[in-house]
Amino acid sequence: MLFRSFQRQSSTSSSLGKRQRSGNQAKKKINNRSTVPTTVQETLEDALEFYTGLCRQELRTRFAGRTDSGVHARGQVVVVSLPPVDELPNKDIFTTENTENEVDPSAERLWKIRKSINSRLPNDISIEDVSLCDKECFDPRLDAKRKQYSYSLRYRELVTVEPGNYDGDEKRIHPICLKGGPNLLRTALDSNQVWICPWALDDSKFKRYCELLSGFHDYSAFVHKEARKARNNEMTVNRLTFNRIKFRDDEVPIWEVRFLVESKGFGRSQVRNMIGFIVDVCRGHIKDEVSTNWVWKNTEQLAKQINAAPACGLCLEHVIY
Repeated sequence: MLFRSFQRQSSTSSSLGKRQRSGNQAKKKINNRSTVPTTVQETLEDALEFYTGLCRQELRTRFAGRTDSGVHARGQVVVVSLPPVDELPNKDIFTTENTENEVDPSAERLWKIRKSINSRLPNDISIEDVSLCDKECFDPRLDAKRKQYSYSLRYRELVTVEPGNYDGDEKRIHPICLKGGPNLLRTALDSNQVWICPWALDDSKFKRYCELLSGFHDYSAFVHKEARKARNNEMTVNRLTFNRIKFRDDEVPIWEVRFLVESKGFGRSQVRNMIGFIVDVCRGHIKDEVSTNWVWKNTEQLAKQINAAPACGLCLEHVIY
């Protein structure tokens, strides 16, 4: 299923008001939301409403971070407000039949909540764990210390060809990358979770630019143009590393690389722009310079050259509290 980002994008659903809280009413399908864009939050709240009998105003759903359309999340954190089980309209669903001390009734109830909600979710949304908040005022976004994102990329290595085989310089992009490259590098099991790069890359530059983009800097060149002047983009990127494995050992090797970036917060489109910048340098679109500070000298000029990496390779991996 294609979701239009994580956050609910329309207030249409909030105008439904409180529905009758009988068990039969709570289990009726929601047919009057055809105009609401399909998002992860909208789909999750539908499942929560079905099993709790509460409306979404009462659930007060909060989450650790918004993800754009096409971006994935393995470590999203969502908080909902539920009354004690005895006060739920559909409380029978969450009650446990355990009467012995061998199993903790509260743990069994949390397991049953997870199982019940997951049964109403599509295959591409899954609740991995359910737990009680330590405090009522917990905010999954504001209380986060750091967030970790990964970006997965598949590319063909830039090679040196024998002189005389091609016109021009000795170092050339392999011709497969110019003639339908992405279609030849994909597999049927990719599930749109990796960016198949259409250019051959000089991956010897990965390490240098991961180090260069780490630390405390003004990242205005790497955020969306609407956020460059609207907010302070000085921040610390605590970690930007990569790990690559050989995907296929062809005449010109194909590699998969997974970048991992960690910070307390990120600007809009920042991670995708940072990865897009590294790719642009490694394919020769942006001229590599010897100076280690050239990236931070002219924000506006650099921002015009950067192409954001596609959303499909980006994933919210972990939120640290």
